[in-house]
Amino acid sequence: SSAEMPSVEEILESDILDGYTFRLDELPEAAQKCASDWSFFIVTIGDVLSVGSKTDRGTIPVTIGDDSLPDETRTVWVPEHLEHLVDFGVGSRIVVTGRARETSFNEQVVYSINADGIYAIPYLKTDPGSIFESLGEE
Repeated sequence: SSAEMPSVEEILESDILDGYTFRLDELPEAAQKCASDWSFFIVTIGDVLSVGSKTDRGTIPVTIGDDSLPDETRTVWVPEHLEHLVDFGVGSRIVVTGRARETSFNEQVVYSINADGIYAIPYLKTDPGSIFESLGEE
């Protein structure tokens, strides 16, 4: 009998990803690890605050937050070949795998994530169309 694959949620709650899971306030440390080791990847979970339009480079900016950074957000850059995975709206909770990076913008240090994988947790997922309704409601 084959063992059943654990769910994404079960994997995230186990210790299998210890050393790879980072909260948003830990992105500076994650970016350093990614910069010094090209094979290092991170896993993070965030709540979607906005889904932007595709940029000239073909990437889609998804703004996320978590309770480690109550007053700040971070951008997840979703590459064009993963565009079909952006099937969620504002208020969804997503799991992102990828590489953290540190850049500077207007002399400010900015931390973001270049996504290699993105997954909306099914029972915490809103429709892309609900973006507009969710903006005005608290």
